[in-house]
Amino acid sequence: TAEGLLSEDGALEVGASGFSIEPFIYAGGELYGWAAGEAEHWLERGELPMPSVRRRAGPLVLTVTAFAAGEPGASSLYARYRVENPGATAASATLFLALRPFQVNPPWQFLNIAGGVARIRALAWDGEAVRVDGRRRVFPITPPAAFGAATFDQGDVVHALRAGSVPPSTEVSDPFEAASGALAYPLELAPGGAAEVYIAVPLHETAPIAIRPTLDPAQARARMDSLLEEVAGAWAAKLDRVEIRLPPAGREVERTLRTVLAHILINRDGPAIQPGSRSYSRSWIRDGSLTSAALLRLGHHETVREFAEWYAPYQFPDGKVPCCVERLGAGPVPEHDSHGQLIYLIAEY
Repeated sequence: TAEGLLSEDGALEVGASGFSIEPFIYAGGELYGWAAGEAEHWLERGELPMPSVRRRAGPLVLTVTAFAAGEPGASSLYARYRVENPGATAASATLFLALRPFQVNPPWQFLNIAGGVARIRALAWDGEAVRVDGRRRVFPITPPAAFGAATFDQGDVVHALRAGSVPPSTEVSDPFEAASGALAYPLELAPGGAAEVYIAVPLHETAPIAIRPTLDPAQARARMDSLLEEVAGAWAAKLDRVEIRLPPAGREVERTLRTVLAHILINRDGPAIQPGSRSYSRSWIRDGSLTSAALLRLGHHETVREFAEWYAPYQFPDGKVPCCVERLGAGPVPEHDSHGQLIYLIAEY
C-alpha cells in the first residue's frame, strides 16, 4: 500500500505526497545537481523493478540505485549512491543527500492526489535518523559527517550546499511547511576510485529496516549487496513463471513484458489490481479484467482469483457493477461495460 518513486534524475520520493531525497555533489568549488549532465537509466538484470540512474557530476560520476524490501505493511526503501572518480588524479568531493519539500510525482498529476510540492513541517537529527514531521524517518546506513536543516524563510538548503556546507541547525520547525535539510558525506577518491553511501527509509511508521547504520564501509556494502541480491532473486522468481522464446531481436520485448508484470504487482494493494501508485491508485473493473487476462497467461492465477473475489461483492443490489472501487468504496459513475468486464474476468479465470 506504499510505494516510492525514483525520478529520471535520481531524486527518490519516499511515499505518496511525500518529500524527496535529492543527491548533489560539491567538487572543485561547484555544486552539481540534476541539470549537470545527461542521465542514463537501467534496471537490475535489465528487467527487474530496481532502477538505477547514472549521471555526470563535473569531474565525477554519480549512480543512484533504489529498491524496496520487506513484507507488506513493513517494507522499506533502500538507496545506494555510488560516486566514481574516472580521472587520473585524486579528487575531494562532498555528497549531499537533500531532503526537500518536492514530490517526484509532477503537479500535472491531479486525479485523486495533488502532485508537485510536499509538506515538511519539521526536521530533526537524533543521532541515528532524520525525523520528518516526527513520523517519517530517514536512516543513513552510512553515518554522515553532518546534518543541517533550514526553514523556508531561511532559504532552501541548496543555498548552503552551494558553499559546500549544510545549515548550522540540526532541528527546525517551519510554520510555512517547506523545510529542507541535507546529510553531508565528505569523500576522498583515488584515481579510478569510488565510494558508496547507503540509506534506508521505512515506508510505514513502524517498519523495521533490514540494515542498521554502521561505521564499517565494507560491512555496509556486504549487507546492502546481500539484500539487493535477495530482492532481485525474489523478483526473478515472480517474473519467470512462464518461459518466453523469442529470437535475439525480441529480447527487449521479453524484458519489457516482465518489467510491466512487476509494475502490475507493485501497484496492487492487497487483492486490488490498480493501474498506478499515485493518481491511479484505485481499481477499475475494465483495467482489472484486462490486466487479469495478462496475469493468467503469465502464471499468476492466484492473483486473479483474489481480485475477482474482492471486487465481486461491490456489485450493487440491483445488479449494477461499479466501474471502479477506491478507499471510499464503489464508484457510482455509470460505465455500461462494467457488467461484461466482471463476467469476462470470471470466465477467463
